[in-house]
Amino acid sequence: MSTFAASRPGRRAGALVLLLGAVLGLLFAGAGPAAAHAKVRDTNPAEGSVLKTAPSEVTMTFTESMTLFEDSIKVLDPDGRRIEAGTTEHVGSDPATARVALPAGLADGTYTVSWKAVSADSHPIGEAFVFSVGAPSPTRAVVSDTQPGEGLVGTLYSGARFVAYLGYVLMVGTAAFLLVCWPDGARLRRMRRLLVAGWVTLLLSGLTLLTLRAPYTSGESLAEAVDPAALRDTLGTEPGSALMVRLLVLAASGLFLAGVAGAAKDAADAGSSPGRRRPALIAAGALIASALAYTWALTGHAAAGEQTRLAIPADALHLVTVALWLGGLVALVIVLFRAREGEEAPPEAVARFSRLAFVSVVVLAATGLYQSWRLVGSWDALTSSRFGTLLLLKTAAVAAVLLVAAYSRRWTARLREPAEETAAGEAREPALAVAAARGSAQGGADSPQGEASPTDTPELGTASGDTGPADPDPRHRLRRSVAAEALLAVAVLGITTVLTETTPARTEANAATVAAVTVPAQPNAVSVTVPFDTGAENGSGNVLITLSPASVGRNELQALVYAVDGGIISIPELRITFTSADGGIGPLDANLRNVGGYWQTGNLQLSKAGKWTMAVTVRVTDIDQTTTTKSITIS
Repeated sequence: MSTFAASRPGRRAGALVLLLGAVLGLLFAGAGPAAAHAKVRDTNPAEGSVLKTAPSEVTMTFTESMTLFEDSIKVLDPDGRRIEAGTTEHVGSDPATARVALPAGLADGTYTVSWKAVSADSHPIGEAFVFSVGAPSPTRAVVSDTQPGEGLVGTLYSGARFVAYLGYVLMVGTAAFLLVCWPDGARLRRMRRLLVAGWVTLLLSGLTLLTLRAPYTSGESLAEAVDPAALRDTLGTEPGSALMVRLLVLAASGLFLAGVAGAAKDAADAGSSPGRRRPALIAAGALIASALAYTWALTGHAAAGEQTRLAIPADALHLVTVALWLGGLVALVIVLFRAREGEEAPPEAVARFSRLAFVSVVVLAATGLYQSWRLVGSWDALTSSRFGTLLLLKTAAVAAVLLVAAYSRRWTARLREPAEETAAGEAREPALAVAAARGSAQGGADSPQGEASPTDTPELGTASGDTGPADPDPRHRLRRSVAAEALLAVAVLGITTVLTETTPARTEANAATVAAVTVPAQPNAVSVTVPFDTGAENGSGNVLITLSPASVGRNELQALVYAVDGGIISIPELRITFTSADGGIGPLDANLRNVGGYWQTGNLQLSKAGKWTMAVTVRVTDIDQTTTTKSITIS
């Protein structure tokens, strides 16, 4: 078998690097700052509202569960001074809420609420809104436009995330290629170097992500990355714990890498195949690859929204199959472009990888379709959202890889044909030698005129009639097609990295629906989130109630019912009553009507100012219902 070495390798490698840089540059140039993955559903006081009396607290409701800091909500007075408020906490047991108590006696003027938190998929978000007491003031606090996850720290964190994907793909894919497709390849130094390069890349990127996590989520300067206290706080969060687990698994996987290289070395010394230890190494590699994949799945899109119990393992399996396919492809490129005489991968190894890649792509497509449905939700969202556009771009890139892969499979099959013909020729050589010996013994030089001598037998491969042009070298064609596959594969990883930092289309759609049906902010409007749990399967969530103007006389009331994952749900019955214990009034039924997915009434008469008790009854089935009470102040 002739060598696979490419002509002018330096020029081709340089062109490949330049093209790859251009592709990734275009990708990340359009990425912009990291997009928030959760949305604010409601605030109390409402954005821009003017209150007659100062509120006792600030509450917020989000579209998904949030991780809070002690100072997640900061309230600034009209002069920009921070008000001494309490510690930010969840409202009751609802992780999608945040609340901070305010001191009594706030002066009139416009107050700015600056907040930050971390969504369930590990991405930081933060913004600001204002409300006024008495009347708007001529001045208000000025807050920074830079939000958590943006700026230099956000760029570095995104880059480290991409490098982490690349390291995982290299390590897992190369290991699978050596264990499943070409065990003898582990004898080659360059293959062992590729395996170690993936491990080192993943280790260094994990350390970088862990140190950058604190300034990434807080929006502070890069100096916070070396603050021991900030690192300690990071380790107490789910993303920080996941990164620490990733580093620990990588430390343990060093033994696995030594085992892969050791099996090949022992076999080389013994002059045998390294297959004896291969089953145990394959099992260990599968366990390590799965454990590492879960460190992404438990803190990514799969961890937020609906069906997380299915989405998390599906996301982990998706990442593993990506590594088997694309990482093995990189290993194959190294073999094709840098093979020396006697170090070529046999056709059987290329064929095995082709089969492994096919199975990986099938699993990849199935898990990808499920995740796409879960995160997008509708055809309109697919075509109208940024997340959907990126998903379509990724799909097109994967389709291009598959087209090139089909071309590669063609040349893989052609590559095996010469080997099969050689094996057949070697099987016929003993028979030809015997025939030659017999002809020499029987006739020798006295053979009859016109009888063919064995020495006159045409050479193999020069049969009569085969006068056409020689077929193209399949190794040369395979080298080019696999290089194209690898380039497109890195582009797929780049798009995937941007997707992980983009708000899912379903989340945006839910937030838009909330904005469309929520009552606009009005003076003295009161918004309250009431959690409920009927005890039935999928029978828990929250009711967002907006009462306007929350004063004596006629009031309007609107209510939206949400599942725990943040999606708006439809229930058979929602009942809200009001009771004034001091005035001996009630319970007064609000007589809500279901109007296209939300509940409302426009004629709720409340006759007395002061504290009222609001009883919210939610029925999710014919037999499953619950009632929750909440206090509300009527002015």
